[in-house]
Amino acid sequence: MENVRIAVTKKKFYKKVTGYPTTNDYSVKNLSYEQIADCLRKGYAVTNIFCNNGKFHRAKEFFVSADFFAFDFDNDEKRILKKEHTYFSFDEMLEGITERARYILNNAFLIYTTQSHSDKQNKFRALFHLPERIKTFGDYERITKAFHKKFPEADPTCKEAARYFYGSGKNGIVKVLDNRLSQETIDSVIQETQIKKKDNVEITITPEIQDISDFENYNSIIENQLLKLKNASVGERNTTFNSVCYVIGSTISEMEKRGIQPKILEIENFLKKQQKILV
Repeated sequence: MENVRIAVTKKKFYKKVTGYPTTNDYSVKNLSYEQIADCLRKGYAVTNIFCNNGKFHRAKEFFVSADFFAFDFDNDEKRILKKEHTYFSFDEMLEGITERARYILNNAFLIYTTQSHSDKQNKFRALFHLPERIKTFGDYERITKAFHKKFPEADPTCKEAARYFYGSGKNGIVKVLDNRLSQETIDSVIQETQIKKKDNVEITITPEIQDISDFENYNSIIENQLLKLKNASVGERNTTFNSVCYVIGSTISEMEKRGIQPKILEIENFLKKQQKILV
């Protein structure tokens, strides 16, 4: 199995610390899966590769390349209460008793419990080895956004290119799985979740509204999109706004073709209010 090009902190620690220079203090290495597992067991944090004027600088604008991405499964109580996803235990993961667990076991190269994992609230992370090195943060986040659509259980912030990941706790469980994602798998997830590009803006079209002409209840589609925008979390508002505008525009166009009069003024007023919130 090929090695992973990965950045590892020069200092190891078993708990999150305030003030530690997690922006610059990394060594770039080419490591096997077992070597990465060993780093995580010892408390090192890892990330992908960034560079500014010849020096490591972990920031989105200085992205160089990525060989892997990682997803956190933190079982956030608020998100579970909102029914965004169901509880995902580490035992379920290890035993592969559900489809989501089996998918990760068959595609991730490593899984481990994180430092804040407990019996009461299971928290773990899965690392995925990309089929080839990604060299733009746009391509990286296009893939991670698609996989997050597939796994709403994952922490939404893990989609970001500049994320870094702490090692396991002192009593953490680290398991090497020896899988590498295929390009076919990535293409399938992207197609399944319909992450597309339009005018250099990434938008998400959910399968149920992929073909607007199949729907007669257009106003319901618009209402659902407006509700989706209204309920979007702070970190998702810009992306959601672009997606909603595109879907509503497509819906209105189809309505006009069929002689159905949409409530354009009401829609415009609502979107203008939401745009002011974004600014």
